[in-house]
This record gives sequence, structure tokens and C-alpha cells, in this order.
Amino acid sequence: MGNFFAIFLAACLVNNLILDAMLGLPPAIAVAKKIETAIGITLAMLMALTSATLASYPFNHYVLLPLDLAGLETFSFIIVITLAMKAAELALRRFKPALHEQLAVFFPLTLINSAALGVALLNSQHQHGLLGSLFFGVGAATGFGLVVIAMAAMQERLMAAAIPAPFRGIAIILITLGIMSMAFMGFNGIANH
Repeated sequence: MGNFFAIFLAACLVNNLILDAMLGLPPAIAVAKKIETAIGITLAMLMALTSATLASYPFNHYVLLPLDLAGLETFSFIIVITLAMKAAELALRRFKPALHEQLAVFFPLTLINSAALGVALLNSQHQHGLLGSLFFGVGAATGFGLVVIAMAAMQERLMAAAIPAPFRGIAIILITLGIMSMAFMGFNGIANH
């Protein structure tokens, strides 16, 4: 169980999708204006990355690798992930309609998000096994959420601050991401020990 926690912690903090791999950055910047929308995209990404992991790992392990089709990994993952995320959305609509209403606006962002494909490809590289890959997917979504919610909280504070004109807008967001990235690099020793 400790190994799975280390995988989760590494995906969440050390190998953060946004700060380390720059995956999922456009949706993160787009919704990082209010904490409520940041929480919404975090929940949608949690569902998306979990379903992407649960669909891509078995497809890779039981179809692509035995048939020696590893070269089709990226193309096939895009299709499998899109189908899995659409199925998850339909299941949510059927079984939790109120939650689906709240998250419906975020589903298109998760479908075109590079983070889902990135998690599938990283899981394929690391070969954690199904349970380890699931912990990696949930950790990646949690780390994504931490960054987006932190960015939203900072954005709300920055709106009231007197920022020089050249640094307003996307410039201050990128500067903030750079500082956050350096701060998250401090977690590197935790996951390695």
C-alpha cells in the first residue's frame, strides 16, 4: 500500500501535470478565475483521468502489447479515452443528474485536454500495473486540482492588487505558475525517499 501512496504522491506533487509536464494548461488558465469553477473542473478532471486510466491500461496491456501494436498507442489512446470519458459522462447523467448539471460545462474541456492522454501515456511508460495506474491517475487529477484551485485563489487576490500594466492578464498567471513550479520542486525529495 505504501508503494501506491508513493505513486499517488509523486503524481500529485512531484510530477504534477501542469507544473512539471505542462499538460492541461489551457483549461487550467481558462477556469482559474474563481474558486467555484476551479473546483468544478477539478471534479470533472478527477472523473476524466480516472476513466481514462481505467480504459487505457487494459486496452494497452491486453490489446496493443500482445498484438505488437505499440506504435499505435497515441492514436488508439485518443479514441479509447474519448469513448471512456463520454461513457462516464453518460453514466453520471443517468445516475447523478444534479452533479451532471453542475459539471456539464466542464466535460468539453476534459475531452480536449492533453492531461488525459498524458496520463495514459505516462502510465504506459511507468508500467505500474492497473491499481498503480489508477493511483497515478487519481494523483494526477488531485495535483491538477491543487494547482487550479491555488491559481484561482491567487487570481482572486491579484484582481484587487495594483499590478503594473505589462504584468496584467496572462503574464502574471505565467509568473505565478513559474513560482508555483519552483515551490512544487521542493517535494521532489519526499517522493524519492
